[in-house]
Amino acid sequence: MKGEDLFIALGEIDDRFIDEAMSGKKNGRQKKIIRWTVGIAACMCLIMTGGYVRNAYTENHLKLPMLDISSVTYEAIGLGYEGTDDMSLNNSDNINPWSKDVRLETLPVYKNMRYNNGKLSQKYYSEDDLKKQAEGFAEFMGLDIIGGEAVAGEEENEVYNYILQTEQGQVSTNGAGISFSIKKEYEHLLSRHSLYSFGSESEMISGVYKKYSVDGDVYSEEKRCYCKHEALADNIIAFNLQSLYEVKDELYTNSRSRDLISSSVKIGDYPIITPEEAQKKLLKGEYASSADESQVAGGKLSDKAIADVDLIYYTDGNPELYLPYYRFYVSYYSSDPNNKRYAYFYVCAVSDRYLENYEKFDGSYQ
Repeated sequence: MKGEDLFIALGEIDDRFIDEAMSGKKNGRQKKIIRWTVGIAACMCLIMTGGYVRNAYTENHLKLPMLDISSVTYEAIGLGYEGTDDMSLNNSDNINPWSKDVRLETLPVYKNMRYNNGKLSQKYYSEDDLKKQAEGFAEFMGLDIIGGEAVAGEEENEVYNYILQTEQGQVSTNGAGISFSIKKEYEHLLSRHSLYSFGSESEMISGVYKKYSVDGDVYSEEKRCYCKHEALADNIIAFNLQSLYEVKDELYTNSRSRDLISSSVKIGDYPIITPEEAQKKLLKGEYASSADESQVAGGKLSDKAIADVDLIYYTDGNPELYLPYYRFYVSYYSSDPNNKRYAYFYVCAVSDRYLENYEKFDGSYQ
């Protein structure tokens, strides 16, 4: 029972019951004293209950460990920067459940148990574990296995992938989902991969993401979907950490499930800043990016150069922590006036008071 409920309940006690409890011998003054005592007790209970709620909230956040994010890396890709172009951005279905009008107080942070100084660790999944995952998927899908092998990592005795050859295509896993390259004649199995990943196809959110060449031709078309949840935070996690991707080429369709939760441990629910607060940090230089700031439209970061923002979990490069970030789309230099470019600039969404070793981008873009 809440303190407020107890206070109301005590205040509504029928005088008749109090009178009966007094056995008829106590005078009116004594009755008033008892009633006042009951009222004071209710107030004290309310105060104590409210204090407990506040202390519990404070204790919850005081117990959250600090996050050392010095291990988070940003690898430059593409044309020397990480970003997108105008055609790709405007011709894709944005199925990110987060939008700029959303205000969240907290989001979970996860520790990646496969992390090993920037490499995939086998301290969490053994070769046998990966083999069982691949073979379990093949059995569920009804695939005809030809053979399989573990692919070694850079260090001695390090295995980071298991590849299974089947009549229907190739299956591989590194413990963070299943990749299935399906031959064209077996594309009907795509829906079964969805069933394997989510257990249901009834509630799906899906979209198509296109990438264009400098000549304006589509060179990559990716279908992405995730299982719908009731809570917004759960949808954000599903979109970022538990999605299914499909990319087609002439001979195969690559159906790839992403399940980063199964190889992670939740550290806690951390307070996050607003996109407005993140933008202020961006303009002060408190960001991470693989882009050269001097190539930003106008020659520097400014409110005018910021085209858009979304909230994502940064997962590239096998980071030690899966953290929420505000990803800003910043207008970038483009030689094609008909197709704008946008560089990605990241600001960690977790409140500063829980971050350690969060350094400004050092300028080492590709």
